[in-house]
Amino acid sequence: MNQTKQIIISLIIGFWLVVIALFSIQNIELISLKFFFFESIKIPLGVLLSFILAFGFIIGAIIPLFFSNNKSKKNKPKFNQSKRQNQKFNRELEEEKDPLFDWD
Repeated sequence: MNQTKQIIISLIIGFWLVVIALFSIQNIELISLKFFFFESIKIPLGVLLSFILAFGFIIGAIIPLFFSNNKSKKNKPKFNQSKRQNQKFNRELEEEKDPLFDWD
């Protein structure tokens, strides 16, 4: 299962790299980004897309680190508490009678 997942991820990444390469070859013209009065240097569209893709991968890998949920470790019951709760639940199941077999 783990190898299958790695193969699928590799195929998806490879597909998108080929798409970006084809797109950049078809659009070799120089462009520059403009934001208000700031303007970047003129670079080919494919190079710009590659930088943006790499930047997105990096940001996508870093953002989950800031929003990780550590509450699950703090709220994890101790072994004795969970054992008591399981015993209580099992007693409740034993006491509950099944209506299909309890016709009397």
